[in-house]
Amino acid sequence: MLKEGLAEEGMKELPEFSILYNTLDTHKKIAEAVQGMWRDNLGVEVTLENAEFQVKLDREKAGDFEISRAGWVGDYVDPMTFMLWETDGAYNDANWSNKEYDGLLKQAKSTMDPKERMAALHKAEEVLIEEMPILPIYFYTKPYMVKSNVTGVFAPINAYPNFIYADKK
Repeated sequence: MLKEGLAEEGMKELPEFSILYNTLDTHKKIAEAVQGMWRDNLGVEVTLENAEFQVKLDREKAGDFEISRAGWVGDYVDPMTFMLWETDGAYNDANWSNKEYDGLLKQAKSTMDPKERMAALHKAEEVLIEEMPILPIYFYTKPYMVKSNVTGVFAPINAYPNFIYADKK
């Protein structure tokens, strides 16, 4: 598919590009893993560029990157927390714009009907997936263990496990 896409664009290979990531060992490991997979599976060479977190954020806002390793953790338990790509949206660092997507988000925000709202969000997600201004590559996990004699541990869907009420049976 890469060869087909390049041919459609009149290219034989991708130009040189880099992945920007912020200076943290875990982010470096993710960037290195992507670099290796693209090299080994696609024959694509990419360089890595790290920057301090605020510098990286400033560069993203200015559009001064080719690919940037970014992340998002939902602020609240609702799909809307991940629909960040609205034209001129505060977190739309990809600077992507799609009128259909914007309209579907507006529809989802303005209806009180949960089925209509979710249908609009599903359609917006389909538009996002079709256009692919972002490449979801990694999902954070939060593994933890609790002995069977421990109670009161809870793991909110959008946060790390909470042990404040943990107790032994």
